[in-house]
This record gives sequence, C-alpha cells and structure tokens, in this order.
Amino acid sequence: MEKYLLKLYNAKIFMVLFLATFVLFWFFLPEEVPLYYSMALREDRLAGKYELLIMPLIVAFYIFVGHKFLEKLALKNTTMENLIRAFLIGSSIVMYLVFLKIILLVV
Repeated sequence: MEKYLLKLYNAKIFMVLFLATFVLFWFFLPEEVPLYYSMALREDRLAGKYELLIMPLIVAFYIFVGHKFLEKLALKNTTMENLIRAFLIGSSIVMYLVFLKIILLVV
C-alpha cells in the first residue's frame, strides 16, 4: 500500500491529469464557465475558462505544503505519514472530480 501512495503522492501526476483534461475540452468550453452556485445569493459565479486553471495550482500548492510541513509534524511516524499522504491524495482526487464536473456540465 505504501508503494502506491508514494507513486500517487506527486504533484506532477495531478498537474498532467488536470492539464490533459483542460486541453482535451478546450475547444468545447464556452468563454465563461460557472465556478459555483450560491443558494443564498441566488446567482451563478461565472469565470473565464482560464480561471479553471486555478484548481490545479491549488492542488500543487496543497501537496507541496503537505510534503514540506505536515510530514515534519508526524515526527517520523510512518503511520501518520501514510495517513497524511492518503488524505492529500484523496482530496486531490476530489478536486479533480470537481474540476471534471464543472467541465462536463458546460460541454
């Protein structure tokens, strides 16, 4: 299990996945895409299609911070390090699924 976590625990893999998806759907995306919908304000938040690239940058930053600081807090405990890696990978996958859902809703 630890070998698989270490293979997935790489920001480059997620960046390639995000960018490949973005390039694949580039010509089908409208100029403005919805980033979120607020029930309280009853309005859509429209953004340019380039603003979708903020999501992969957040994932890369998230993995970078997790790699640099959170593993130091684990105090060389391999179980805690694996839990931190699994959490970062899981949340990166969820961010990719949100990214994919936004793209597929407008295509």
